[in-house]
Amino acid sequence: MSSSGWWQQDSAPGGAAGDAEGPPPPPAGTSQVNARWDWSAPSEEAAPSPQRHRGRPDAGPQPRLSAAPPVTGPLSALRVAIENVSDFQGRATRGEFWWMWLSMFVINVVAAFAIEALWASGALGAGAADAADLGMLLVSAIIVIPTGVRRMHDSNRSGWWVIVPVINIVLSLMPSDPQANRFGPPRHLNG
Repeated sequence: MSSSGWWQQDSAPGGAAGDAEGPPPPPAGTSQVNARWDWSAPSEEAAPSPQRHRGRPDAGPQPRLSAAPPVTGPLSALRVAIENVSDFQGRATRGEFWWMWLSMFVINVVAAFAIEALWASGALGAGAADAADLGMLLVSAIIVIPTGVRRMHDSNRSGWWVIVPVINIVLSLMPSDPQANRFGPPRHLNG
C-alpha cells in the first residue's frame, strides 16, 4: 500500500484493485466513531444479499456500518446530522431523522424568541433581526436537507422526494427497508 489511506486500495502489479482479499483493516487505534462504512469482508450471518449497486452488477464488497454508536436521542441525532452535513449518501433511520427534526425545531423556536426579545428591546434593528432570522433558516436547511435525503434513502426512495411538500413528511414516516438497498445496508446492521 502506498501513501493512500486504509480505505483506498491501489492496484497491485499483476492484479486489479478490489481483489478477493479486499482492503486491509484500519490501523490500530483508529477511531471508528466517525467512520460511516467498514469495507472489510462482512461476516457470513450479516452479509447482505448481492444486489445491483448504483446500476453496476458487481460493485465489489458490500459496505456495512462500523460500530458507530446508535442514535438514542435528540442531542445524539443532532450531532450525527451536523457531522454528516455534507453527506447525501447512505441512510438515516426514522429515529435519527425525527430526533434531529425535533432538536432543530426547539433550537429555532428558542432562537426566534431571543431575536424577537432583542428586537423589542431595541438591541437589534429591524434589518439585523431579519438577517438573524434568515441566517437561522439557512443553517436549519443546511442541517435538515441532507438528513432528509438520507431518510428517503432508508426507505429505498430517491432523495429528491424531500423537496415535495406533504409527501416528504409521509415518506419520512415510512419504515426502514430492512434489507440492504441501492443506498447501502440498514443502519442496524453492524456486522
